[in-house]
Amino acid sequence: MKPVIGIIPMIDDDDNTYYVVQQCMQALLAAGAVPVLLPVCADPEITERSAGLIDGLLMPGAPDLEPSLYGEEKLPCCGQTTPARDDAEIALLKKMMELDKPVFGFCRGLQLLNVVLGGTLYQDLPSQLGREVIHRQQPPFSELSHAVNIVAGTPLAELIPQERLMVNSVHHQGIKDPARNLVIMARSDDGLVEGAYLPGYRYVFGVQWHPEFTAASDDASMTLFRHFVEVCRG
Repeated sequence: MKPVIGIIPMIDDDDNTYYVVQQCMQALLAAGAVPVLLPVCADPEITERSAGLIDGLLMPGAPDLEPSLYGEEKLPCCGQTTPARDDAEIALLKKMMELDKPVFGFCRGLQLLNVVLGGTLYQDLPSQLGREVIHRQQPPFSELSHAVNIVAGTPLAELIPQERLMVNSVHHQGIKDPARNLVIMARSDDGLVEGAYLPGYRYVFGVQWHPEFTAASDDASMTLFRHFVEVCRG
């Protein structure tokens, strides 16, 4: 049976649409899953029903998280936020963790996981962390632009058995203070958290880069999707 993977879509108020990046759907399909879009709604009944219908949750990239979620005021360097999507995705993440169903987040998805667990974010990496590593590359996003250092003995190291991995990078925010229970699996050369997981759960796993853009051409990226889908299948 192909597992059903739920995704909270992004919101485009200008076009009055919900959407998800095409490569995200393609990577899940190629990995053997059935991806479905879920309502942007934090109603408890809808959240519970959605979590019951899916075998796993994918949390992809999207606009910035609302800084009030981690106890900060919104700075001018912070980008567009979508509070409705924040609320819906946070509610669903908590319900999936309660049910111990698999969760895989990348880019904003890793950041959201950190915030839900009590961590904080840099609202803008160039102005708050520096420019040693360029974290927001120019297109095409399918190109690999900088290295990350994988921590030995972590689940990421078991999946991708190498010390350094080239990744793409399409973000201007990132983890500042890691949540207490989050275990770091990778960092870039400037020290930014690039991968983390939550022990004690079946599968709560996140990376900072965008493996969906490179899955068609990069074995490591596709490995992340295949492993997630296999865990959901189990």
